[in-house]
Order: sequence, then structure tokens, then C-alpha cells
Amino acid sequence: MKLTGIGFGKFRSIGKDLVWLDLTKKVNVLIGANNSGKSNVLRALALITKRRGLGGYEIGEVDRHLRDAKNAFLLGFRFQTDEEDGRLETGIRLEFVWSFEGATRNDLRTNLGELRWPVIQELQRRTKGSSYQGQPSEAQRKEIFDNIGEKLCHKSITRSLPVAATVLPFRQITAQGDHNLQGAALIPLLRNWQVPNIGDDNDRAKFEAVGDLLKKLLHMPDVRLEVPKVDRIIVARGDLRLPLESYGTGVHELIILAVAVLSQDKTIFCIEEPEIHLHPLLQKEFLDFLITQTTNTYVLSTHSNALMGPSDDVSVTHVWTEDGVTKGRQVLTTSHGLQALRDLGVRPSDLLQANSVVWVEGPSDRIYLNRWLSLLAPELREGIDYSIMFYGGKLLSHLTLERDQSPPDDVDEGPDCEDLIELLRINQHSGVIIDSDKDNETDDVNETKKRISSECEANSIPCWITRGREIENYVSPASIVRTYAQITEQGEQQLEFGDFDRLQEVLEAAYGDAWEPKWSYALHKPDRARQIVGNTEKPDISPKLKQDIAPIIEMIRAANG
Repeated sequence: MKLTGIGFGKFRSIGKDLVWLDLTKKVNVLIGANNSGKSNVLRALALITKRRGLGGYEIGEVDRHLRDAKNAFLLGFRFQTDEEDGRLETGIRLEFVWSFEGATRNDLRTNLGELRWPVIQELQRRTKGSSYQGQPSEAQRKEIFDNIGEKLCHKSITRSLPVAATVLPFRQITAQGDHNLQGAALIPLLRNWQVPNIGDDNDRAKFEAVGDLLKKLLHMPDVRLEVPKVDRIIVARGDLRLPLESYGTGVHELIILAVAVLSQDKTIFCIEEPEIHLHPLLQKEFLDFLITQTTNTYVLSTHSNALMGPSDDVSVTHVWTEDGVTKGRQVLTTSHGLQALRDLGVRPSDLLQANSVVWVEGPSDRIYLNRWLSLLAPELREGIDYSIMFYGGKLLSHLTLERDQSPPDDVDEGPDCEDLIELLRINQHSGVIIDSDKDNETDDVNETKKRISSECEANSIPCWITRGREIENYVSPASIVRTYAQITEQGEQQLEFGDFDRLQEVLEAAYGDAWEPKWSYALHKPDRARQIVGNTEKPDISPKLKQDIAPIIEMIRAANG
């Protein structure tokens, strides 16, 4: 079984409510104010990974919650079966909470009751050597589930507990002493990686990984790292060679951290305050380095909201104190994020505003755009990398994308200059999508749309005015046909859908006398759009759509670094 979570309770400032780490993620970020208890989570993890088992472990007086001898350290485990468990049913979940000193079970939760009885009997045979015959009572079933759960947990704990290593916040590169994760004797170690002995050839890849990180953080693709002596690191660029001391402290910090995490494999690293001497962009680049260039998992304790970005690889836990007791909660919702930001003294907009905004006319445009982005740029996440906001059709004349306003050319059909709403004050990384509303190729767009397009061009903002009548004219006819075959239950009706056609009229013409008002696209646009994108895959995206959406994708990616 796979260890998916580990939790700690009644340890130092942590109370009876366990603070959990999500081990399904490559990185766990513990974020909170000073003295909230983040370091105590790291201490607890280091403590139990040294023991690598249950029971018989003496906890020091200062490690007990409130220094009370009656407060036994609580340790929680979450396990789940996966495809590597052979004959074990996949999807089995166990959650155990143990009193660490006495090796007694404090709490057990499982989903064994959801499994078929033959599966339970097989689990009994595997854990006990025999299985219960006949139909057990409810009390017997609970006892059976408890016994199976305990044995599965005991069997899995010793082989699943990770090896942990801690990188403290006080770090400095030196050439002397024994190597440690804080930078001592880093220079000779790096030199050995540069020219490894026979049999240690993989160390050269570690040296190159440090060099690649240096290129990225200095934004110099031709820079290289050299260690000519055991007491000096050289940064070379062309013919210019300078000692590492010539560069900022942030470069030192990143090299210490990079060497530390590359010095061990398949370890859970506890890193305190990785943001020291690093500006927000370097913090994010270091996080990306951990995820993409190493084999370890990480628990980071931080005060920096720059690392506060949950993703497929990152779990964020807000740690705070309540009546002197440390609490922890995974940041999963906006309200969770707001509380964490308040504790850090950061304004909510620093987290809750997505990194870019795409302005569209209405809800159906958002539905189509999200689907196309998911197919063409699946790494982009709505609400984090970008948000979609509505300007509402004719309200476009009340908006401007100028950074410094000047009187608009369409002032006679809209508001005065000082009344225009400045969209770039909401987010500097913006793009706009506008329906042309043209009836044919030779038609021109109105003055407001020309103004918006001109403002966007002057401010290097992507402005996508549709080639055809509206956003729907980019939708594949095949997607529409498949969708309406499901809606009408009348089979697929072939239709021609040109750049300047109205979708409602095309549908009515295709179905003729069989058309029913309840099938209307115009009256149910958001619902119909959701159904259509459900029948849209990458082959349905036309070359002209790929070309026109490309500047929007480029803007979002640029806004996210």
C-alpha cells in the first residue's frame, strides 16, 4: 500500500487536531506567520523518520504538547492501494492515528465496508492466513475491518516511511569541514561532481543541473560554472570569468539549496524558509527546479505568498495558532487563501487575482475559450494562470485598454474620456476577444471596436476580433452535428456553417419542419455551449482558430513566467 499522508498531533505547539502532509504531492508548502508552528511540523517529521517504526520511542519533555506528560505524541497515517498492489483491490483507503509512545491505536477510519465480501475474505487470508466463513454480524464485521486495517497499516509503515533530511535557514558556502546541507564543504563536493571518479559518472549530471539552474536564474544561457580549486567557484561567461562572490546573495542561496537537494535521492527534504535572499521570481524558479529536476519530495516552511500556488505537484497548508495551539488546513478554497494571506499581512489581490485576464462578451464565450485552451495549452489553469471576465457586448464602448487615457475617437457614441473604465487597472496582463458582428467579408467593424483594437496594439495587448460574425463561427460543424444528434435524438443532420452564418438559423434550416423550439441555441446559449464543448476534441480545432487564439495563449504564458 502507498503512504499518501502523514499527520502529527500533541507535539510541541500542535494540539489534538493533527496537521497533515499530503504525500501524493511532490511539494508540501507550509505557509503561516512567525511562531505559528511550521517548524514543529518539520521537527515531528524528522523525529518519526529516524525511528521508522511504531512505539517504544521516548519523547522529550519540551516535545510534549504544553509540556504535559499526559500528552502522548499522536501520529497519523493515510494509505491507499494502487496498481502496484497486485491482487489487492485498488482504491482501499486507510487512516490510522496512533499514540506514538505506547503503540496503541487511537483512531481508525477505512472504506473497507464499501468492498465486496469476497474481497474482504481475500484480505483476511493475506493478513491473517484464514478468513471468516459465513455471514458475520455488524459487530463482527467491524472487528474484521479493524484487524485487517491494523495489519495492513503495520505491514506498510516500516517500508513506507521516507528518509528525511532538513535544510536549516542559516546557510553559507564554505570549503572547509564536513559537508552538510547548509553549505559546509560545498566547494570540494561540487568539484568532485564536476570531475567525478570512475563509477560516480552520474555526479556529472548533478553538476550540470546546478549549472542549468544558474543559467536560468541569471537569464544568461551562455554562462557556465567552474570549480578550478577546492576553495573557489567561478562563474564564466565567454572570456569573462568572475568569482561567485561577485554575484548577489540570492545566487549563493540557490546554489546551496540546489547542491543540497541533488546530494541525496528519493528523500523527503524539509527546507526552512527557502525564500531567504530570493525575490519572488527566483522563489518560483527554485520551486520549478525541485519539481522537474530532482527525485525527492519536499516540505517547505515559508512566510512567502510567492510559493502559495496549489497545483498538481504542490499542496499548500496554512498553519496558524488559535489560543496558543497550532492548527493546519490544506488551502483548497478562496476563503482558506484569504485567511492565510491575512496572517501574512498580504493583500488578497496578491493571491486571488489570477496572473492574467481575458475579457470576453459573455458566458458562452468563456465556455468555448476554456475548452480550446484546455486542448491547445492544457498546462494553463483558469483561476490561477488566467481568469475570464465579461464586458457585456455594447458595454464595450465604456471601456478602455489605454494605460494613459486620451480622448477616444468614438466619444460621440460613448462616454467622456474620464468616465471610461480602465481595464488594465484590474490586471496589466490582459487580452480581449470581440465578436466582429460582420455580415460578410467586406463589412467593417464599428468605431468602438476599432478604438479598442488600436489601444491594444499601442499597449502590446492581444486583441482578437473574430474573422467571422462571432465566436461560434470557429466551432467545428462536426461538433455541432454530434451535439444536436444527442439533443434531438434524430440522428446526425449534415449542415453547412460558414464564417458569417448565424448558428440558430443554420440549425433551423438543417432540421426543417422537424425543428422544435426547445432545441433552440439562441435561447439556451450557455447550456448548448457546454454540450458542444463536450463533443469537441483537438482534431475539431481548425487552423484559423489555432492561429487566432495563439496570441491569447502567448500572453497567458508570458504572464505566468
